[in-house]
Amino acid sequence: MKFGWILILVAVSVAAQDAKTRVFVTDHDSWQESGHFAATENSASASYAGNVRRISVEQMKSLNKACPQVTITSQPTGADFVVAWDSKTWQQTSWSGHQNEYTVFNAKGDLVGSGADHKIANAAKGICALVAGKK
Repeated sequence: MKFGWILILVAVSVAAQDAKTRVFVTDHDSWQESGHFAATENSASASYAGNVRRISVEQMKSLNKACPQVTITSQPTGADFVVAWDSKTWQQTSWSGHQNEYTVFNAKGDLVGSGADHKIANAAKGICALVAGKK
């Protein structure tokens, strides 16, 4: 009988863990392309570059710390919320803007909210508040 209760407790614990809100984190500019073409009457030159920007591990770590009640997932199709989170350097913000801008969408793609902060930790707290307020 004790073994049966242990199995039930384990099953309830696993189910409770699966019931956590699932969040997929991406950025607005995942794919970046650039190209150049120049020509004169005697020659031509062209170049093309494309790359994928990666979400930083620091962003994921900060969100996980600020919001332990959510599960961060690598699968957007299984997420309850999608967070588009852009981090910029001071140079990219012209030395005056916010370094962390974020937008939160629900699973249907509807806007839940957005915000901006200088520090990653504060942005993570803002994201967590948006997700927790819209369960």
